[in-house]
Amino acid sequence: MIDEKIIRENYASMMDSQLIAIAKNDGHQLTLVAFNILKQEFLNRNLDIAHIETVAEKKELIHQEQIQKVKEKVADDYTDALWKYIFEEKEKQSPEIEILAGLKERGLDDEHAIMMLHSLKEKLTKTIDAQDTKMLAGGLSFLLGLFATIWTFSNAQISGGYYIVAWGALIFGPIRFFSGLQAKNKYKKILLDMEDA
Repeated sequence: MIDEKIIRENYASMMDSQLIAIAKNDGHQLTLVAFNILKQEFLNRNLDIAHIETVAEKKELIHQEQIQKVKEKVADDYTDALWKYIFEEKEKQSPEIEILAGLKERGLDDEHAIMMLHSLKEKLTKTIDAQDTKMLAGGLSFLLGLFATIWTFSNAQISGGYYIVAWGALIFGPIRFFSGLQAKNKYKKILLDMEDA
């Protein structure tokens, strides 16, 4: 960590134009300590504090954006955890009353818990579609890896030289495909069980 004394001495040795340039161009990236020292240097020199105020507003805006991103990430993770719970309970064929109680235990109010259960078929359909995409990506990855391996091997056999074994695509393509297929079958079974009920 840089010593505050070094920062102060550094700013004190700069010309006014350099300090203003720092405030305008890099002020929003300064640490709180460095920013406060810069602000004090502006006050000591009677420089236009508007530059600092603009930076402070920008820093606050960036800070709020970061907070919002964290909130959204936490909200997404929370929602994903709730859907995972619902899927697991539906797979076990738990009654809706138990699932509602479980959702409330996880912090959801009655209205939102009921809304989630009412939109379960739609969520399952979207999740199944997502598994189709995952399977397609895995299958294509494997085929492209296989093609690249065979093509470069054939060329190496004819003209000599090296060939490429696209092991990443050959290994992870099928893993992705079959994990998608397994998940798709699981979600389809839940959906069929709901339609039969």
